[in-house]
Amino acid sequence: MTYIKSVTFDCADALAQARFWAAALGSDVDEDSTPDRAFVEAAGWGEPFGDYVEDSPPD
Repeated sequence: MTYIKSVTFDCADALAQARFWAAALGSDVDEDSTPDRAFVEAAGWGEPFGDYVEDSPPD
């Protein structure tokens, strides 16, 4: 059986997106998260569930 353990999202404000999804899922934002890269912990797993990275416009 295959499991998806992490999903990465490209977004303008990683920390804001992580806070939103953590609240919606009843979870927490990882304490090492920054505005450039943030993680939502999966409830009960102790591992990152969502990985949010800041979207950088192309040069």
